[in-house]
Amino acid sequence: MYFYTLVQAYYAKNLGDDMFVQELVRRYPRERFLLLQPCKRLGNLVYEKNVRALQYPLLFFYIALVKIIRRKDSVINAVCKRTKAVVRIGGSIFIEKKNWKETITKTLNKNTYILGANFGPYTSEEYLRYAVQQIKLTKDCCFRDRYSYDLLSKELSNVRYAPDILFSYPYLPKEKGGNSIGISVIDFTKRDSLRSEKNNYINGIIEICRYFIEKKRNIVLYGFCQTEGDENAIDEIIEILGPTSRIKKCIYSGDIERYLQEINECEKIYATRFHAMIIGWIMKKDVVPIIYSNKQINVIKDLDFNGVQWDILHHQAFPLGLFDTNNGRLSENTIHMLQIEAVEHFKKLDEFYSKNRAV
Repeated sequence: MYFYTLVQAYYAKNLGDDMFVQELVRRYPRERFLLLQPCKRLGNLVYEKNVRALQYPLLFFYIALVKIIRRKDSVINAVCKRTKAVVRIGGSIFIEKKNWKETITKTLNKNTYILGANFGPYTSEEYLRYAVQQIKLTKDCCFRDRYSYDLLSKELSNVRYAPDILFSYPYLPKEKGGNSIGISVIDFTKRDSLRSEKNNYINGIIEICRYFIEKKRNIVLYGFCQTEGDENAIDEIIEILGPTSRIKKCIYSGDIERYLQEINECEKIYATRFHAMIIGWIMKKDVVPIIYSNKQINVIKDLDFNGVQWDILHHQAFPLGLFDTNNGRLSENTIHMLQIEAVEHFKKLDEFYSKNRAV
């Protein structure tokens, strides 16, 4: 275990998070990475050559190890303390949930790196103070928005900012795609703060679909995470629309490359998912953000993006101007700079691995 880096991420076959992990493990082909998850949660990540996933014999070994060292640590805590490093990679790492005291991840390894996160939403100063103490124990914490960095940089010297990690994702389709209309969909019933806006959201998506169906355009409804109910919301929309050959649904199931090829078939993306927005921009698509979270707003501000948006978070009614917009692309220069700057997430981890070469 001392030769492995433990990767803590959101393992639920969520496209954005799986792309994070894939970019991490491929960046360091000589390092060995441990993902403490059953293979069924990991999709094609299990086929990465330098990844070891949780298998039942391995799990039993860890349980035995915990008993041998005679501590009350959980398996994850015991492993965390005995790996070469720990990398927490993902966006929504620091969200204050109802039971955060029981579920928040503690910093147990002296070589802990946090990559790609944003801070919040949070409501209590107690949570903020605890998170500050945990981040202080890490080697490095690189946030993906300036709001999070500005919030914590006054107290912490080990926090940095770089644009979202996926701006530096190098494994995108090379050929220009088709001309479909893509819509990434989420399930508002899975999110307490959004349930009251569900009808507004569903009706708006249906308006978009009907408009483009009348224009004889093909539409793809994308579900980035089946676990979070994306497919349920898509099925509801399709049922309301009724039979039509113009609608196709596309659900991510763990094959990153194949799914990115599917997204590439669109020329315009209505992006509810945060990473539908990011992927759309780096694929040079026309992107219309559908805002349900401050994490989208903060990144849009960082980029000075002035394209048309639909802000459901602040109860904006469906804006008719969403249909024929073509100002949702980022400039070539902006994308190029973001690609360069996003690599900064890995700067401190690069330094660590250069000093601690894999054997």
